[in-house]
Amino acid sequence: MKKVIVLILAVIAGCFIADRIGSNVCSAIHEHSDGITAFKYRYLFSKCEDEMVLMGTSRCEAHYVSSIMADSLGISVYNGGIDASGNIYSHYAALCLLLRHCQQSHHTPRYIGLELSVYDFAQMPDPFNTLTYLAPYIGYDEEVDEIFRKAGTYWKYQLSHLYRYNAKIMADLAGYAVPYGKSAENGYLKKDKPSVAPEIVDTMPSTYIIDTLKVHYLNAFAKKCKDNGIFLFCMISPCYDKAETTTYSFLHDWAKENNLWLFDYHTKGLFSNSPELFYDNRHLWNEGAVKYTNIFVRDLKEKMQKNLK
Repeated sequence: MKKVIVLILAVIAGCFIADRIGSNVCSAIHEHSDGITAFKYRYLFSKCEDEMVLMGTSRCEAHYVSSIMADSLGISVYNGGIDASGNIYSHYAALCLLLRHCQQSHHTPRYIGLELSVYDFAQMPDPFNTLTYLAPYIGYDEEVDEIFRKAGTYWKYQLSHLYRYNAKIMADLAGYAVPYGKSAENGYLKKDKPSVAPEIVDTMPSTYIIDTLKVHYLNAFAKKCKDNGIFLFCMISPCYDKAETTTYSFLHDWAKENNLWLFDYHTKGLFSNSPELFYDNRHLWNEGAVKYTNIFVRDLKEKMQKNLK
């Protein structure tokens, strides 16, 4: 019986050691990878000193040309949009980790632009799924850890440190072969012209069931920016799928309640008659992004000049 117990303990100890060694290897890979997600998170959480940071998912990453905005506004701009990070939990966690770096570097962005979508306020299946990309940063910030606790996955990542790298390890490894991070222009990652323009246009629902926990983190995002002296504004960029006039009613009401600017180009139908500007139904390709960025930064600059004197 003692031999069995010793064997079991040896296996457990072996698994623990292998897990910790494996996680250290994956951590080193992640820290040096030029995969786009690893590269951008590393920049945001340890190097960012830009005056304006844009945050959001792939629609942020592909729609805002940093150089155009920087030239127009006369300040440094970094596009911190992360592909497939589409909900407020990931955005808030990224904000916490960005501000943790800011406290250490003694430089805080003056402005943050947050690209929003229905995924940031509506009930969705598996709402915490994109949070997995931030698992390597568990233990860095208590508020981020708390989101993982609410997601019910914190204990898994504590049990296995190697498991923290499960979501992006292949992308991290691919970053050594194809340096996506270096191809991004201050975080903007352009999409090439597709062989075929999108044809089918879906109409989004007019209303959504509100997720109260997401609303809590939307409010927390706004408050954290305010508490750190950051001017927050929000955007909804063009989409080839049509939006009803009430699709984003919650976000408009929320922005008004929090005294935030919300630039909604989707409801307005910007480029809705120009499928040739879209990469797919949700994203613009580079030509569309350039045209959109020029429109957006003009509107932003005009509002800044009127209201931020």
